[in-house]
Amino acid sequence: MKKSIGSVFLAFMFLTILLSGCASASTPVPPTLTPIPPTFTPIPTNTLAPTNTPTPAPIVILPNEPVRIAYLLAETGNAAALGIDAKRGIEIAIADKKNTLLGHPIEIVGQDDQCNADAGKRGASELSMDPNIVAVIGASCSSASEAAIEIFTNLGLVLISPSSTNPKLTDPQFQTGYFLRTIPSDSFQAFALAQYAYNRLGVRTMATIYQADSPYSAYVQQSACDMFTLMGGTCIAQESIEGNNADLQSVLNRIAGLSPQLLYYPVNLPYAVEVTQKSKTTPGLEQIVLAASDAVFSPEFLAQSGENALNVLLSAPMYEGDRASNNYQVFLSKYKKLYRESPLDFSHGYAYDAAMMIFNAIEKVAVQDADGTIHIDRLMLRNALFTTQNYNGVTGKLSCSLTGECASPEFGGAVFEIQSTNPANWNPGTSRTSNPVRVLP
Repeated sequence: MKKSIGSVFLAFMFLTILLSGCASASTPVPPTLTPIPPTFTPIPTNTLAPTNTPTPAPIVILPNEPVRIAYLLAETGNAAALGIDAKRGIEIAIADKKNTLLGHPIEIVGQDDQCNADAGKRGASELSMDPNIVAVIGASCSSASEAAIEIFTNLGLVLISPSSTNPKLTDPQFQTGYFLRTIPSDSFQAFALAQYAYNRLGVRTMATIYQADSPYSAYVQQSACDMFTLMGGTCIAQESIEGNNADLQSVLNRIAGLSPQLLYYPVNLPYAVEVTQKSKTTPGLEQIVLAASDAVFSPEFLAQSGENALNVLLSAPMYEGDRASNNYQVFLSKYKKLYRESPLDFSHGYAYDAAMMIFNAIEKVAVQDADGTIHIDRLMLRNALFTTQNYNGVTGKLSCSLTGECASPEFGGAVFEIQSTNPANWNPGTSRTSNPVRVLP
């Protein structure tokens, strides 16, 4: 993909990283066992990150016309719960604004990203045909976000994801200046899994299985192996799978021949279920520690894996955010009252915060005529979002960095352990009755 970020922005980021690296080069520091979230330099107030895109046309919302917000989320397929959960978070945010912004009704439109690149690109193309969309919340999965970013950037349309966690999306070499996320990066969960395996379980050898066609899957397993190796462990096998006809049994047989102590497989639901089930019957793997990832962090993994899922570890960014806060508890009460069930997945709070950040930014930069007409400069809107600081959200206190990382820095990676394989008992947390129960931190 061609670079769509301006040379000035890249030079600034390179200088920032270079200076940071030089500061620590003279005095080697041993790796810490609790990785600290990376920090970035925020965009200075009223200073726009340069891009190569043409100046986007301003948005004009006439009297009685709605302020239109879009979503690009999974509504069908294996990740449907993730997308529907996020959409509900957006709906609650709109309700909290009493469905009104600057005297105009708020309208939500959307497309199904199906948690894949093709649908993400198709959905982004459909949304790009509507010049009245102010901002987009999505995508559900990193592959869909990556496919959509260039389309939205060319229109000056900001995309904020509540669940796309691939670190590549905010890498200075990839960042276009129009993508942000409210959820922590995958770097955190990979570090947490390595730390838990090495320090808590005493594991010294690990194998991984990843999807060759999934940037998310490949990155997470590689990050886990890198951290595990840095701590003193050995990643003795990294097996890739691809396509519907992947021969997982052969992969498992090869891994069994190497006798690793832990198998980490950050793969999508169908693959994760198959690995979980077949590992139990593969000679040499009967006692191995199994660890999946946030890709299957839902009761559906229990439903499909059955008893084989018992004691399986799940790595995840700290999806619960600050669930002990009054903000989240009030939000949760509204969710349960409105939808008559507990949240379907982890994305609800992150989507709510994304929506509220957009509403706050619109109120900050919009110019309103006497007759109620609203004028929104897209560049000013983008800048207002990137300079969000100390927003008191339901997932914690959010501040956005130059690269679009907005998640509360106090919440990094976590590891959970499945205590019951009954989907009805799905209740992630830290109490004795939680399932899965958080074992790190």
